[in-house]
Amino acid sequence: MRPAGERSSLSRCSSKSFLMGDGLRSYAMIVMTTFEKKQAMLATEFDRYVMEHPEFAAQIPSGAQIVIELEGEESFNAWVRSLAEGQRENGQAIVRVRVKRLMPIHSRLEDPVIEDVR
Repeated sequence: MRPAGERSSLSRCSSKSFLMGDGLRSYAMIVMTTFEKKQAMLATEFDRYVMEHPEFAAQIPSGAQIVIELEGEESFNAWVRSLAEGQRENGQAIVRVRVKRLMPIHSRLEDPVIEDVR
């Protein structure tokens, strides 16, 4: 067990596994985790986008399976298409949405003011 505050080091030990502080983890697990995080982030941003752009949302058939792809991320795109096909119900439409890029996250605070410093 690592002491509190110590970061786990990730060092390559073979083509299919990595050593992570407490043991081995498969490469597939790391890639899937990265893809899942990316998919969750894209889904959240897509939800925000359709709320702000109802005319865009109106183009999507009701009950459709939405596949959000990132330009230039072909391995991720193949994974997310495969996931969507596996979850697709019989006769369900699939809508592929290609996103050029994801803008950097920034603060949404407006004019913060420090009131007191002691």
